[in-house]
Amino acid sequence: NQQIAALMPSLGLLVRPLPTLSLKGTVGRSFRPPDFLELFGDRGAVVGNTDLVPEHGWAWDAGVRAESPSGGPVGGALESAFFWRDTRDAIVFVQNAQRTQIPINFGRARVYGVEAAADARLGEVVDLHGAFTGLVSEVTESYGAYVGNQLPRLPAVELRLGAEVHWREVVRVGYAWSYTAGNYWDATNWHLAAPRSLHGAFVRVQPGPRWPSLELEVRNLTDQRVQVVPRDVLNPDDGARAVQPLTDFLGYPLPGRLVLVSLRGTLPGAGAAP
Repeated sequence: NQQIAALMPSLGLLVRPLPTLSLKGTVGRSFRPPDFLELFGDRGAVVGNTDLVPEHGWAWDAGVRAESPSGGPVGGALESAFFWRDTRDAIVFVQNAQRTQIPINFGRARVYGVEAAADARLGEVVDLHGAFTGLVSEVTESYGAYVGNQLPRLPAVELRLGAEVHWREVVRVGYAWSYTAGNYWDATNWHLAAPRSLHGAFVRVQPGPRWPSLELEVRNLTDQRVQVVPRDVLNPDDGARAVQPLTDFLGYPLPGRLVLVSLRGTLPGAGAAP
């Protein structure tokens, strides 16, 4: 029944020195109370913690976006930003001895890094896109054994690349690849998830604007389920290797190859005014 009032000043700035160039930045104070999942869990892999207090801190970011003039046969855009966040009482999920996730308040944590995204258009046939995130997370104030460690569930590198070939919107074929570096599950940084490198592809057909579209998508195209990793993450140079299953951020094993078929359309008269 505790009532909390928080002041969250923030400032944002956007400058366009050229029609195709944008500079932007923000700075402000952050404040976030724990949500229902963090407080009460999900009666499964996540255990709630009703003793959590709100996290708060300061954050800023600065970025630039450049894009090609519109109307040309070849075009694209490139965007990049640097971000920094210093949080007190940071709410972070960690894995306990029963291999369930429980949120706790770290004393103080710092996260900073860079984000970048790019897309390109080659005529009216090929679309390319990619995104990259690299970050550094560090516990700066907490229990002595945690200081200097990485924050759980935050991978240091995420990369996504994709390409699509299409003829108008009648036929579109695409490929995607994603890479996620291994993330720690615990505050002591002893349990490291295996890195995930996954491929996917899809084909979509729609004969006309009023026709339904049929899409076939295959995720985890190579059916990758395990990864060979150092047996001892605290001593990766000893040469010993082990097979570890690929998991999500909560420790659930990832499925193998997944095939999805989707049929999308609009019923006649749907959305029309009465």
